[in-house]
Amino acid sequence: MPPLAMDFTIPALGACWALIEPMASFFCRGDISPDLCQICVKVASKKIKNLCPKQKEAIIWYEECMLRYSNRSIFSDMEEDTRVYLGNQNNVIHPSQFNQTLADLMNSLAHEAVSSSNFFAAEDVNFTTVTRLYGLVQCTPNIVSSECYTCLAACVSEIRKYCNGKEGGRISKPSCNIRFEIYPFYSMASHPPPPPATSTSKIVNYLSQVYTGSYIYFYG
Repeated sequence: MPPLAMDFTIPALGACWALIEPMASFFCRGDISPDLCQICVKVASKKIKNLCPKQKEAIIWYEECMLRYSNRSIFSDMEEDTRVYLGNQNNVIHPSQFNQTLADLMNSLAHEAVSSSNFFAAEDVNFTTVTRLYGLVQCTPNIVSSECYTCLAACVSEIRKYCNGKEGGRISKPSCNIRFEIYPFYSMASHPPPPPATSTSKIVNYLSQVYTGSYIYFYG
């Protein structure tokens, strides 16, 4: 794998996508700051080089970013074949009600995302009087809106198969990803999680905790 250069420009907000080498790219969650995006990508680039030193293709996902490289062109086509599913260990108490609320939320977010400028949408809704349901969907900006919707709709349809009855779950693909939880996990939530401290040392400490939960897929 060629070395990854870190000289890139990130917009103030929104999804971040840039060429690192001719066959590499990164992508950050639409609600995080440019600084956190850059730090996440740097962490991911080091991790992926250690875990996949000889693979022809690899993808690594973190909470806030995704990094991938390949020995083929990966910038023009929507891709769904490589996928990772993660489900919360806890089961919901009222699965039928939960599944309906979840389906309504995620389908609504998919439509909202394809109409947005950065293919990103997040929202939370009431599940019970004491519990809210949080959802997030996002596509990479190298695909068109129709492909974004196709990718997101496929992820939503796969919730029942891979995360059925779970309090939370994630489905990540090269061109899109979705996530839902019964706790806030993104900064735009009505009750957002506390943001990381802004000093460099505290950000590094924050990342050392956040990025222990990466998951990676490599092949070739």
